[in-house]
Amino acid sequence: MRKLLPFIIAVSLVLPLKAIGFEFFGGAGVWSLNLLKGKIEDFARDRVDEVLKSKLEEEYPQLKGADYQHSETFSSGGGNFSGGFRIYPGGKNSGFSLGFSFIKLTMDVRLDGDITVTKDSDRAEISGGGKVVINSYGAMLSMRGLFFPSLPVTPYISLGLGAGTLQGEASYEGHGTVWYRGNQEDFSQKETKTIDQLRQEGKDIPSVLPIFQLGIGIDGMVGEGFSFFVEGGILDGFYLGGGILYRF
Repeated sequence: MRKLLPFIIAVSLVLPLKAIGFEFFGGAGVWSLNLLKGKIEDFARDRVDEVLKSKLEEEYPQLKGADYQHSETFSSGGGNFSGGFRIYPGGKNSGFSLGFSFIKLTMDVRLDGDITVTKDSDRAEISGGGKVVINSYGAMLSMRGLFFPSLPVTPYISLGLGAGTLQGEASYEGHGTVWYRGNQEDFSQKETKTIDQLRQEGKDIPSVLPIFQLGIGIDGMVGEGFSFFVEGGILDGFYLGGGILYRF
């Protein structure tokens, strides 16, 4: 009996694994910043103002305390790439799975427009733009439930939580005309700094980006364990994407 004990233990460990299903997946999508857009737009505007004001006031001290008027437009976008694996505790033909994925998010916000600076008889008219590009590499744990796992095509819902790094750069470029003490002069300024450089200057920029995902999609079997998926929902913004997976 003692000789059989190791075999019994091994079988007891392996048998449950045979009932577990596994899946590898990869996908990509387009991404909108709607949920984070306001904060990043405010950061872009503040950064433009800071660079513009410091340069103007350095060259034209009389403009300190001037009135700044904005007329600007914002555009935003981005993309996401992900890959990872899922475990089906009830077997590969069951509907519930737990997943782990690596994610890359790219966020891009662009500000373009005109700024008018006025103080007494002095003024400046500046045209230009600012850009904030953020790259985040993170990981996420998720749960996914197939509504009709026995069908070849089924809708599903997924929920995930994770975190990622927050790196990137902020840039600004502007040009225009300054009327100062009765003289007319050309003005130009541009600057590019990384997010790390801005942190070192004391800017309140977090180093970790929380990731929240809520998706609704369709899983369609192709054959021999392969499937495709198309999904949309929330991923710290609104996203639409798809990919392929292999389940065994």
